[in-house]
Formats: sequence, C-alpha cells, structure tokens
Amino acid sequence: MKGWQMPPQNAFERTALWKRTLAVQKNDVAADERAMLRAAYLQFRSAVEPLANEIAVSMPMFTDHSIHHIDALWDTASLVCGNEFPLNPAEAFILGGAFLMHDLGMGLVAYPDGVETIKVDPLYEDLLKLARTRLEEEYRTTGPDVEALATDETVTALLRRRHAKQAERLLDEVFTVPGGTTFHLLQDAELRQSFGQLIGRIAHSHWWGVDELAEAFGQKKGAPPHLPSDWSVDPLKVACVLRLADAAHIDSRRAPTFVHAFRKPPGLSGEHWYFQQRLTRPLVREDRLEYTSTHDFRPDEASAWWLAYETIHMIDGELRRVDSLCADLGRPRFQAKSVAGADSPLRLAAYIPTTGWRPMDARLRASQVNNLVSTLGGKQLYGDEPVAALRELIANACDATKARLVAHGGSDAVVTVRLDQRDDGWWLTVIDRGIGMDATTLTTALTDFGRSLWKSNAILEAYPSLLTNGFEPTGRFGIGFFSIFMIADQVRVASLKYFDSPQNTHILDFAAGLHSRPLLRVAEPEERIQHGGTVVSARLRLAPDDRDGLLWRHHRDSVSQALHSCLLELCALAEVDIEMVGPARHDPMLLVRANDWKHLSLEELFDRVYQRHTFYTGHWMGLEEARHIFIRTASDVVSEAGHVVGRAAILIGGRSDHASTPFGLRYLTPGRVYVGGFRAANLWDTIGVFQGFPTKADRSSAFPVASPAELQRWCRRQADRRREEMSDLAFEALEITDVVQSFGTPLGSMPCALLGDEALSQSAVESWARRFDTILLIDKSDISIYSAPDGRVSYFSPYSGNRLTLPDNAVVFTLRPAWVYPSEVIDGPTSALLPPDGMEEPKLLTFWRFGSCVGSSAAVLEGIAAAWGVRVEDVILSSRQLDSVEEQDRRIELPYVEEDGGMKLEAFSVSRTDCMTFQAAHRNEKAPHP
Repeated sequence: MKGWQMPPQNAFERTALWKRTLAVQKNDVAADERAMLRAAYLQFRSAVEPLANEIAVSMPMFTDHSIHHIDALWDTASLVCGNEFPLNPAEAFILGGAFLMHDLGMGLVAYPDGVETIKVDPLYEDLLKLARTRLEEEYRTTGPDVEALATDETVTALLRRRHAKQAERLLDEVFTVPGGTTFHLLQDAELRQSFGQLIGRIAHSHWWGVDELAEAFGQKKGAPPHLPSDWSVDPLKVACVLRLADAAHIDSRRAPTFVHAFRKPPGLSGEHWYFQQRLTRPLVREDRLEYTSTHDFRPDEASAWWLAYETIHMIDGELRRVDSLCADLGRPRFQAKSVAGADSPLRLAAYIPTTGWRPMDARLRASQVNNLVSTLGGKQLYGDEPVAALRELIANACDATKARLVAHGGSDAVVTVRLDQRDDGWWLTVIDRGIGMDATTLTTALTDFGRSLWKSNAILEAYPSLLTNGFEPTGRFGIGFFSIFMIADQVRVASLKYFDSPQNTHILDFAAGLHSRPLLRVAEPEERIQHGGTVVSARLRLAPDDRDGLLWRHHRDSVSQALHSCLLELCALAEVDIEMVGPARHDPMLLVRANDWKHLSLEELFDRVYQRHTFYTGHWMGLEEARHIFIRTASDVVSEAGHVVGRAAILIGGRSDHASTPFGLRYLTPGRVYVGGFRAANLWDTIGVFQGFPTKADRSSAFPVASPAELQRWCRRQADRRREEMSDLAFEALEITDVVQSFGTPLGSMPCALLGDEALSQSAVESWARRFDTILLIDKSDISIYSAPDGRVSYFSPYSGNRLTLPDNAVVFTLRPAWVYPSEVIDGPTSALLPPDGMEEPKLLTFWRFGSCVGSSAAVLEGIAAAWGVRVEDVILSSRQLDSVEEQDRRIELPYVEEDGGMKLEAFSVSRTDCMTFQAAHRNEKAPHP
C-alpha cells in the first residue's frame, strides 16, 4: 500500500520524544539526514545491547541497567521534557547515544582486560584495604572468605565509581570479534567524528554535580556540515535531559519481579529492588511527576518505603536544581519541575500508600549541631582531661605529615607546638609541614563532625595508594579536631596544599568558637604558608597553669617546664619529630625524634614516659624502685614481622611497706599504651610502653597492637626472667602467674596456689589434696599477703592489719583470674573442663563457668579432682559456698596470730565424700536402663 510504513519494532520508537525527533516525519525536507541519524542510532543500539546486558553479570545485586533501562529512558525523558521542549534530531541523536553509553562502564566487559583493569586502578588497593578492615571487624575473622568478599566489594565500588568516566572512553575503543574483524560501537565514522566525544562527555556528566554542567557545557555548538544548519546542539540542554531521565526512572521496569526472585539481592540493594518493582510509570500533572504503587507497604516493608521516599526526595531535588539552572542561564525549562509528595512522608503516602503504620519522619537528627559538637567533641567524650585536646591536634598534624611523606617524600617531618602569652591571652599553636588542605577540604571534611578526612573520597582521589603505601592514620573517627573547643574560645586554621602556591593559603576562622558560623577567607600576605601544611591556633579559655587549665596536672614549676614534661610523656612514641617553642624560649627545641623510643636506653625511655616531677615527692621512692625493675627486666614485644611494638616488663614485686606506694607499684607506674605515638591508656600489671589501637572514639581506651600470640611470647620470656630472681618468694611467684594467665598464656608448671610459705603447681596441689577429705578454697583477693625477704609468707586482715593463721586444709588462689583483652580482640575465656551449658543448670555451675574455672583456678580444681579421682564438675557441684545470707552466717573465721579474735571471710568448701556422691549419681545417669 502506497505510503505505508513498517510499524516501530521497539518500545522506545513509540515514545513522544522519539516520534518528534528521529521518527519518520510527514513532508520532511530533511528526511535523508533524519533517516541517516535514525539508522546510525539503531546500529549503535544493536552494538551496545550485549554490553549493557552484561552489566548484570558484574553487578547482579543492582537494579536493571540493561538495554531495557536504556530504552525506557526515552519514555521517562518524554515525561520530564513535555511536548513543547525544543530538541532537534541532532540533539536527540546525541541524547540517545548518551542513553546508550552512560552506564556501560558498570560491566567488566567494558574494560579491555576485565577485572585486571580494575585491579590496577590507583584506588584499588586503598579501597580493598578499607573493605578488608571493615569486614574483619564485622565478622571478627580473617581468611580467604573475607578476602573474597572484600575483593568483590572493591571491584563493585570501583565499577560504580569509574563507570561514568569509562563511558566517555568507550566510543573510541576498537572491539574485535572472533576471526579478527574490528568494529566501533558507533560504526558511522562521520557521526563518530562529529558527535562521539560529546556523547561520551555527556554520558560521563550524569555523575557530576549540577553546578559542573554549566561550566562544562555552557557553549552551544553549530551543526556539522552534513546536517541542516538549524540542527545546532546545546550540550547543556542534552546533559540535563539525560540527568533527569536517568534519575527519574525508578519504576518496575528497573526491577522485574521474576528477576528479583532469582537474584535475591541482599541488604540495601534488595530494598531498592523491592520498592521499585511496586512503582508504576510516573504521571505528569501540570509541572509535577507523580509516582504511584501497585500495592500498599506493610510495617515489615517500611524500610523499602522509606528508601522510596529518600529516592523520590532525591529526584525532586534534581528537578528543582536543574530548573533553577535552566532559568538562570536562559535555557528551555522542563515540564516536570518537582515530584508530588517529595517534601512530606505523609503526603507521599497518598500516592504510595502504607497499611498498618503511618510514615512519620522520625529519623535521628541534630537540630543543635554546635551543642552536639561541643558536647560529644569535648568534655563528655574526653572527660576532665584538657590535655586530650592537645593530643588530638598533634595527632592530626602528625597524620598530615605522614601522609605527605608517603605521597610526596621529603625530610622535614616535624610538628611544632608553640605556647605563648599575647595581649589577648594565652595561645596554643600546632604547626605541621603536612599534606595541607584546600578551601573545599577545609569547609567539608574538616568541619563534618564524625567524618574522617582520611576515609573521604576527596583524599582517596587526590592521593591514590596512600593507604597501601604504608600510611596509617591515627585519626579514625572524624571528631578529634573538635576537642580543641574544650579549652579554646577562638580557633583559627590556616592551610595550604603541599606544592600549591602560597597565595592559595586559606584560613577558616572560628572567631566565637562553636557559637557562630566559621568564616573562610584567603590569607593575608603575612599569614601565608610558604611550603604547604597547616597551622592551628587556639586562644585558651584558661591560663595553662590555672586549675582545670591545659597543663595544671603537669604544673610543678614553670609553664615551659610543664609543657616540656607534658609533651614528652604525651608524645613518647611519636612517629614524626616533635618540637616545642615555649613561653621561656623562642627557638624550637627538639623533644622527640620519630620512632626513637625503639632505640633509646631503658633508662632514657623510662624517664621520658614517667616524668619524675609529675609525681608527688612522697612517691619518688616507689618511682625509683619501679625504674630499677624496668631497667633490669624489660624486654621487647616483637611482632611476627619482626617489628618492635612494645618495650615493657611485668610489674610485680616491690616492697609493700613503702609508705610512698600505698596501692603498690602497679598503680603508681602502669604500662602505657600509645595510639599513633600518643599516650592513650594504661595496661595494668605492666610497666613500659606498647603501641596500641583505640577501642573507643576518644582513644581513652586502647589496647596493644601486638596479637595475643605475640603478647603471650613476651609474657613467657618475662615470667622466666622474673621467676629466676624471685624463686624464693612464693607470693611474688603467684603474682607472676596471675599476670601471665591474664594474657591467656598457658600455665604449664607455673604455680597456681599458695599454701603457707609455698607456691604450688597443679601437680603439687594434687599431692597435697590427697591428705585431706575436706578442703577450703580462699580467694587471694580477700586477704592481704606479704612476702618477707627471707621468703616467709604472712597473711593479714585487710581491715585490721592483724596477721592471720590459715588452717592446714586451706589453699589460697585467684578465684576469678583477670583477663586483659577487650572483647574487640578476644572474648573472655570459658572453661573447657565443664559440660556445655544448658538452659537450666545449678547456679553454682554457672558461677564457676563464667570466669572462675580457667587459668590458676582451673588448675587448682583439676589438682583436687585428680587427687580424689573425680571429675572437675563433681568438685564444683559438691562445693559449698560459705557466705553470709540473711540471718545465716556460714563464713569461716581465720584466727589472729598475736591476739584474740579473728577475721571472718567467705570461702568455698569441697568434700571428698560429696564429690564421690555426685560422681556416683553421674554414673547412674549414664547406666543403661534394665
């Protein structure tokens, strides 16, 4: 039939936008040119289709990015643009090409060497390290399974991060089919020459911010010579269409129900699938898009509904921003300018209904950000420790310096701390020659409470391979900078990116602390930084030597001496040089050389860490004794890789008759754990230093980085060394056992109990227990014990100080052995001697199960059980707790040696006869029924 045309074969050919741009037109004076563009597009689409369909292989958890999504963009663009939006065939061809290309980079087939191309990306190793660390913390394990998950997560993250940029390159790629024939995705060489670069650029742009579009596409372009002259191209207009069509396409075409059933995408991806498969094609009413759903959302589907709300809110924002851009630049405006219900969950529920619940926006929010920051970034987080603010500033400065060394090299790795008194008060200044910050970083990452600069996209993009080349930041939580407002009422941050010109120095000024908006300005000539780095200056609220001032805990002499002492103790293990400029001197004084603690003599290390003048004079005798113990017995804590990660000793012994140390040396000079080189926490029963990691955001809780196996090796060496010098001191020998077992070190032949003047091993307990039918178990912590120089052990009442007499059948041991490891490292020990816990078991068994049947406690019980030929379980179940409950006082009384009376205390009593009874009952339970 004359004039008959073949009906459209594809759904996109029936859309309004296609029909009025690239479809056959009546009385078309440019029919040949339009047909050429149409044929080129259909060929282009045929070449792209298999690549687009392969995206699901690389990203099966993501919603549809196949050719069906691409085709649907023609329909969504028709809705967004409306029928009056001006778009000529050349612009429509470029738009269609951008549709085809914009997501192709999400498939590994779009990369010449597949996953190997991704693995050589500069960001790959850094992102893999972050993913591995997060997954190891989440699953609390390592191994090939975690590594595989981390690899998949990293590849996916990079495909998503790089896909838009890769799309820009693909039109220039030459593909080869079996047999050696080569082809381009867009075969028409003339169109590829005319529009290829622009198509790729616009495809890339859907990943940019709206403000970047005007800068990149502000200039309109004339038509190529082989097309009609009025087919000029406005790239900005085309880029906006792509952006809005892609954002607005969230209906069920992107999440087919049956595909969802087969893939079962997890987590957030699954929520995306779930809500999108329920949305219908949007409507356009006047200037608003309306999304509706096929089903109501039940309470158990609320998270998917909220994700739909957040997505629609995002689309609404895109529409509004693009409309504002087009209005400001005099470009054609789109029909759809917002989304119905996007500003209110309740109003959106009129279009996407819920049933059984009401979508009130109850998200957590911070309406008083300055109060939140000043509270959580100040005393409520760091406590009454003003020096924590100094530590955080120096730690940030050291991080920036270490980052610069990794990224750019250099030798001037020093952080300077200056304290000086000016007309308007005392000023603390911390100066680094680090990586520096530009204006954007100063006003985003630095001021974003809770966001770590070192995990930000800006840092990873600017300095790829920073993490994998050895940089380990001390700051992990993004809150350290705000601690300065604990002690300062005015803060000024000047910064310049390394290698940048000095005139690009910017200053962020908190003139009123957190009570007003900070001011960003370009530095005056005299304020400029010359070679990169950051200077943080803070006016102190109190004089440093005032009560509650920065240095009041260290103040014994001058402010300069206090600062000197504070910095030495605080930065003892610093990984960059630390120098000070104090009120009494104007020249920098080097205090700590980077990592010099590993090479200092033990005398020098002790004197740096335990600053003598910070102790009360009454403690100096005990301090001197602790110093001798450290110098005589300390040894290195060495990692599997051979690195020194600590220098310390077990801290037991010391004369308890020193008036200067009423609580013993362990409370006077505990071991110090340093995070990133800075003092963070104590490790009791040790003396010396350990490199550590924070277990809390404020770094007040930290633990050594050494693995349990490494710490246990160090413990065994320490135990051998200390036992040699204390072989005649039974109590000290048991104290060594207590420390060693707290690190999870097997006891072996080490003593586990005290009997008079003797320290007994498990085998000795067994020999002793054979002599008695009833044994008293006394907790070491309930009485005071003292070893005389001749080795005699005396037992005292902790209340009256009177010496006690213990019965022959009483054994003293640590009933509840300590456990040093936080749960982030290893959970507390459980007994392997008891049967698996049941839903209901005797309370006594539960008492012993959790913390009281391990280490020396377990050794004592095993010795008694072996002596009597019963199970440990029989000993525990037959034990009687001698306590005082209500009006019944079953406590034992230990008589005084020198005078009448005695001390009552709780204990456990075990009987051989009772044990035999429990053993017989157990055997009867196991016997077969007749």
